[in-house]
Amino acid sequence: HTIGNFSIILNELSNFNLTIFTDSGIFYTIKKQNEFENIHNRYISIFSPIKVNKITSSGLKYDLKNKTLKDIHSGTLNFANQKNVKIITEYKILVFISNEIKIN
Repeated sequence: HTIGNFSIILNELSNFNLTIFTDSGIFYTIKKQNEFENIHNRYISIFSPIKVNKITSSGLKYDLKNKTLKDIHSGTLNFANQKNVKIITEYKILVFISNEIKIN
């Protein structure tokens, strides 16, 4: 059921402004840009259903510089290595920030 709901959300992403709270973290929709504050060492995943979408980030271990994500899972398993993370996108995306803090 949950996978089906997220499939709908990703297919209709441009029609939603959502914040989804789960036990493991929070999903955000981003249109154009957003800065997340005080998330140092939290895991972050970026999901873009549009393959030509160019995304730029700062504050992540694996920053994106005007990059496209080849597959829906290509932007997962990253983490904030700075206090604040900024993400800029051409098209609306879904971002997950975990509640779990990465321990070095």
